[in-house]
Amino acid sequence: MSCGTKFSKFRLKQERERKIQLIQSMKKRHVELQGLRDTLRETLGSVSDGMRSSFAMETKAAEQWLQSTGIPEITSLGTASDVSRINNVVSQLDLACAKARQLQEQCVLAYTQKANTVGQKLGQNLTETKQAFLQYRQALQLWCDEKALNEWLKHLKTIESLIKTEHYTNVETQLNTLKQEIIKKGKEVEAQEEKQQKRLYLLKALRQMCTDMGFKETKAPIYEDSNKRDSRITFNVDTLDRGKITFSLALDGIICDSEIDHTRYDLIEEFSALTEYLENKFGIITNFRLADGSPLPKLKQKGEKDLPTGHAREASA
Repeated sequence: MSCGTKFSKFRLKQERERKIQLIQSMKKRHVELQGLRDTLRETLGSVSDGMRSSFAMETKAAEQWLQSTGIPEITSLGTASDVSRINNVVSQLDLACAKARQLQEQCVLAYTQKANTVGQKLGQNLTETKQAFLQYRQALQLWCDEKALNEWLKHLKTIESLIKTEHYTNVETQLNTLKQEIIKKGKEVEAQEEKQQKRLYLLKALRQMCTDMGFKETKAPIYEDSNKRDSRITFNVDTLDRGKITFSLALDGIICDSEIDHTRYDLIEEFSALTEYLENKFGIITNFRLADGSPLPKLKQKGEKDLPTGHAREASA
């Protein structure tokens, strides 16, 4: 018999080999799961409170899973352990790893792509809202009280701060509501200001007309309510020989209260001249009527007869 070094190949029995493979697979998944959990925690911790709040569903799902799902204990498992037990732990680890990858993907998607999309959309909406405010600001300052303006500005600053800190929840709704409110009010006050400018032009024309006709202004123009831009503007003139006239200008009309008897020729002549003057010199068309709504008596030419009853002529407007 010869002595010395001996060599032999070896192989494991199938059951023992499978068990070792399972244990290796189990350890590999165990390490992977720990890494996935750590990565998920880092992802949650790397974003702002605003981001976590804005994407609460994804954040809450990840946090709950981290709290409720632990890592199976494997130190007690070895080659002497039952194969079914090892298989069961491997299945648990597989499911846990799959869930961790899913949650990580959802959070990353929410905190990056979704957040960028939402942030850009809100940023654009905020810009449009600011532009709407600036567009109507002059008219708003003229027709709205300072408190309302300050409330809009305060709301805009609050929303801008929410966007900067990534608190996106309900911000779009707030922005849309604010923008619509500003635009609606802005259009209303712009229409009011247009009427106001026409009224001021009419006021200038009336005063010039009174001067040209030799009337004396006895009361300068004044708002009936100094705190309300839309209140009537009134002023008085004395015709010197036919009595006094009070002009009252609303945003959409004018009232002339005259001491002259409306049945007198003087009144008809006076207002006919007034109408003609305003139209020819200032391009202002009026349609003066009596207090009861009926038209002024017609100034007849020599020899002209009255119109039949019920056919009174109205001045053109």
